[in-house]
Formats: sequence, structure tokens, C-alpha cells
Amino acid sequence: MNEAQTLTLEAGRYYRTRDGRKAYVAGFNPFSKEEDRANAVSGWIEDGNCLWCRSGQYWKNKTSDFDLVAEWVEPKRIQGKMYIYEGSAGVHGGYLSDHLQLPYGAKVLAVIEIDVLEGHGLGEAA
Repeated sequence: MNEAQTLTLEAGRYYRTRDGRKAYVAGFNPFSKEEDRANAVSGWIEDGNCLWCRSGQYWKNKTSDFDLVAEWVEPKRIQGKMYIYEGSAGVHGGYLSDHLQLPYGAKVLAVIEIDVLEGHGLGEAA
């Protein structure tokens, strides 16, 4: 059973597509007699409108990147700083995040500020 089959869609709510995009369910087609028809549910994915089966599937009995697979959860904001420092006598050069203390006498070469949403560029390499 795929994830979309356990989902109960509601109009006015946001969902995550199989490929991770944010989708909005606007409403249900009152004239659609078949629940598994791809025009039973209408809404939008970030860049345009879309139609789904009531199960959240884009195509009946096929997997698609457009399938609705879970309710949308807003990603957490990740903020911090990374300090790049030069080595000196008795101190190796390197980097530290902002929650650790720099070695005594370390000369900071650069500070990198990080301000991203979770899952946007800090995940595993492809």
C-alpha cells in the first residue's frame, strides 16, 4: 500500500507531494461519481493547478511525483554561524560552529552565516 492511500484529503489544507513540493487542496468535484478518477480533487502545486483522485494519487494505479503523500509540515528555519580560523603555535586551524568556543588566540579568517529552511540544501548529497 502506498502512502497516499492512507491519506484523507480535506479542502483548504496543504499536503506534500511525493517529490517534496507543497500542494493545496481547494475542493472536490461534486459531479465526479468515481472516487478514483483523476478529476475528483482540485488544487494547486507551487507552480500551477493540479487534479487528483480522492486517494491523493495523480494517476490511478500509478506512482507520480505529483501524488499527495502526507500533510504539509512547515520546515524549521536553521540559523547559525561558522567560523573559519587560522592556525598558530599550538593551535590547529579549522572551523567551529557558533555554539562552540574559539581556541584562545585564534585568528578568525571568515564567518559564514547560515540561514536556510530545513531540507533546502543541507541534506545528503545526491
